[in-house]
Amino acid sequence: FQAEDGIRDVERSRGLGDVYKRQTNGRLTIIRRGRGYAPVWLRLKFKVPKPVIAFGAELQSAGAIAFDDKVILTQYIGDVDDYEVLNDLEKYLSLFIKIYNINVSNSYLVVDKHPRYTSRVLAEYYLSKYGGELIEVQHHYAHALATAVDVGLSPGEEFIAIVMDGVGYGDDGNIWGGEVLRVRYGDYLRVGHLENIPIVGAEQAIKYPGRMLISFLYKILDRNEDEVIKLITKLNLVDEFKHGINEVHAILNQLRGPTVMTSSTGRFLDSISALLKLCFERTYEGEPAIKLEAAARGGKIIDKLDNIIITDNSKYIVLTTKIIEFLLETIEKPVNDLAYTSQYVLGKALGEIVIRTIYGTRIENIILGGGAAVNSIIVKGIDDSLSEIGLKVHLPSKIPPNDGGIAVGQVASIFKYLHN
Repeated sequence: FQAEDGIRDVERSRGLGDVYKRQTNGRLTIIRRGRGYAPVWLRLKFKVPKPVIAFGAELQSAGAIAFDDKVILTQYIGDVDDYEVLNDLEKYLSLFIKIYNINVSNSYLVVDKHPRYTSRVLAEYYLSKYGGELIEVQHHYAHALATAVDVGLSPGEEFIAIVMDGVGYGDDGNIWGGEVLRVRYGDYLRVGHLENIPIVGAEQAIKYPGRMLISFLYKILDRNEDEVIKLITKLNLVDEFKHGINEVHAILNQLRGPTVMTSSTGRFLDSISALLKLCFERTYEGEPAIKLEAAARGGKIIDKLDNIIITDNSKYIVLTTKIIEFLLETIEKPVNDLAYTSQYVLGKALGEIVIRTIYGTRIENIILGGGAAVNSIIVKGIDDSLSEIGLKVHLPSKIPPNDGGIAVGQVASIFKYLHN
């Protein structure tokens, strides 16, 4: 993890290995767990019917095992798409299995629903070698359950989870990442999300935020390629692309065909970072969003953009294109004000979806998860929105809200099989 210069609320805990903490709108959150924090038992509010081995996600990840009502999360492992890191995951899971005398052949092997995650390959190896039962869990549902375990919610309690991150394989085959879920241990309902935006060349779009900005402008300008080119030329953004106008044409050409859609919070923040000329190449995890949050220091709200939520197919949708349009219309304003407003407005809108969802219910627990859940400005927007009805969103404090804690949620998903 690298923090952008000037971000003072991220600290490395001395003497504890790779442990990183920060303040997120007044709450201490862990970004990475190392010595002193791992391995530490977490208590479930139920007992698993047989042992669980959870293989985590793909990037910035960790694994876990569970038995009875105990979950033991490994220390931070890292990006398991790297062969050596994948070996580390296997090494520490094997160590836990040996120490706690886990019978793999009589265990649940829990993986992320994404069909191409490398962590899944390791689980399938265990399955072929030892046996067991392979269980798939949707990424954002696992994030929601991880926070629920951390804050001590009990089975039977219905709660709302706001999950914000860069990527997760959705139930509809698209890339989710800005989700509002109505959850119980054992099931969930997607009640709201960020607007779906086309994404092409996903890995390149993550590395070069300007590519995702083109996708937003393509949708805003009604697929008019000439207007997209005119706009980015006017904004002096063409030279920010590695291959200039030729790259822009290539992206637009890809957008003409069928594309995967994404509701990712990460890709939305990346696009704003590119639009404001803060980051055009991601050189470390979360760089565009980190720079955007840093650029908002001292900023103020220009406009609260209250009418950016619509209902579509019984789901609430945050129109992120409207936020980008607002930035385009006010692009001459101070960068810190634009950066602050765009992030705050996103949080307010997510909080408003929660309020609409819980109206007429007895739901009181609102939780937050995902890698973008450490963004203080977004969380302040959520808090300010929920304060209107006397509620506050809860963040995890014992485990990271990012994929370093997701294995805990994978374990908790086993509640579904408790009475089978």
